[in-house]
Amino acid sequence: MRGYKEKFLQAIQIHADEQIVETKQAFLEDSSKLEKSLRWYFNDLNAVKQGMVPLMPKKWKILKTYAKIYHKVMHDFLVGMIDDPDTSSANMLAIVNWPEKYYAKMKKLGFSEEELVPPVIDEESLNWFASSGNLSFTSLMNGWTGYPQRRRRISLREMSRVQI
Repeated sequence: MRGYKEKFLQAIQIHADEQIVETKQAFLEDSSKLEKSLRWYFNDLNAVKQGMVPLMPKKWKILKTYAKIYHKVMHDFLVGMIDDPDTSSANMLAIVNWPEKYYAKMKKLGFSEEELVPPVIDEESLNWFASSGNLSFTSLMNGWTGYPQRRRRISLREMSRVQI
């Protein structure tokens, strides 16, 4: 059937886009629910890994294809939240703290951080956020992003000590 793969990939994209809209709503209501509201993301990828990989043509590389689409949706969601002037400081802190958890979960699914491009939150977005915030937060962000080889992860508790 001609065009089946393209339609299938479009369906994946549409599903992920719809789910991320629900995630955004839940996250805006309660910043502590980012991980919980993204459970679908990792459940879907695990279901693909467990159930679809053996059923799909190997040349489709279905798990990598799903991960690529989903990763772009995640990246766009997080960067969009950072760019949104209505995003609260509590939401921003949750977003800045999210990549460490995200990459750990993706590693369990078999993906290294280097495979997932662009970075889930790119440095440009972090720099924009840091420059639009106060100087104390900027210095924290510079400490976190300034060491690409051995990036220092800032815990939510550590960041919450900074007055925003």
